[in-house]
Amino acid sequence: MTLNSNNQKKSSDSKLKDIFKGMLALGGGKEEGINLFPSSTDGVLSALAPWIALLVVIDGFNILSVVQAKKAYLFIFTISLFLYKLCTVLLIPILIHSFSVLWHKERFWKRTVSSYCWCQWMPILDLIIGMMIVSLPGFTPSIILGFMAVLMILYLAYMIWISWMTIKVGLQINNKQSLIVVISLFFSEVILLFVLSICNSDTLVRLSHELSAVH
Repeated sequence: MTLNSNNQKKSSDSKLKDIFKGMLALGGGKEEGINLFPSSTDGVLSALAPWIALLVVIDGFNILSVVQAKKAYLFIFTISLFLYKLCTVLLIPILIHSFSVLWHKERFWKRTVSSYCWCQWMPILDLIIGMMIVSLPGFTPSIILGFMAVLMILYLAYMIWISWMTIKVGLQINNKQSLIVVISLFFSEVILLFVLSICNSDTLVRLSHELSAVH
């Protein structure tokens, strides 16, 4: 039992190292990094798990805060917001699998989803590092604002690029096809956000009135 447990731990550590190496490789534009990501159902679930866990922790805290505030309309809105975020995460494997079927690339979709989900952390980590740098003493407010504006532009540009890169290399498709998938992922989030706003229109109006009353 102990031997099997140690072997499983070593295997898990090895997989995490490969994933990290793959993230650095793809993040640096090296296509061969895609081969370091798992191409299995467990690999897909492992890649989705941190995003779902993050949602549960953050939105769970928000839901508890709303429950303590005893405002039913805010509770419903917070639950809706959590479901919206969860759907945006679950749409990633759904859309990528759909396009892989459309273009007869089914054998690549699991590795693509795995690499896509893991590589989405790269722009976030870069953004955090940038914010840590600008928080150091010695920067004037004008420099901080300018740096943050540039940082956000670079963050969005890198997010779009690495999304395009992982899908293109993962599914082994051309530039246009990869762009179509990225745009589809973006517009699916926009559509879900529109549905969220329509379903919670009364709550949004009420919140805007409360905020204006405070100011």
